[in-house]
Amino acid sequence: MKRSAYKLNTLILAPLTGEQIAIAKSTLGARRQITHVLVCGSFGKMFGTEKQCRKYFAPWSTDFPTLFDQVIEANGVELTDYEETDGLVMRLIDAQGKRKPKDFDLSPVEMVPLSPTTSSHDTGLLDMLKRLFGIGDR
Repeated sequence: MKRSAYKLNTLILAPLTGEQIAIAKSTLGARRQITHVLVCGSFGKMFGTEKQCRKYFAPWSTDFPTLFDQVIEANGVELTDYEETDGLVMRLIDAQGKRKPKDFDLSPVEMVPLSPTTSSHDTGLLDMLKRLFGIGDR
């Protein structure tokens, strides 16, 4: 299925053909292990092994719910260029408007004042500080 058949912001995980792998390796480096592509709609794309691409595909499909109209595992995809998008994760975060963790709790925290402890170790430390600094009951 051709990429043009998908909506603009579709998250697509797809294997590459032998010809696509050769082009990707010549563009990105012959030593790179490339078998798949993760196309993130208009935000960009990344190349890697199936395992590497799945590592991002699964969480991004749920972590960025407002960014992608569709989430698809395709049998193939037509690419017009083979450049990876630098800073893809930050682009997605900026577009989503998330700068804090998903479940970050912003509720107020009750502040409890610390009180001196009376363990024998702490009492010895307090006595030593009183002697050194002349602090004490007078």
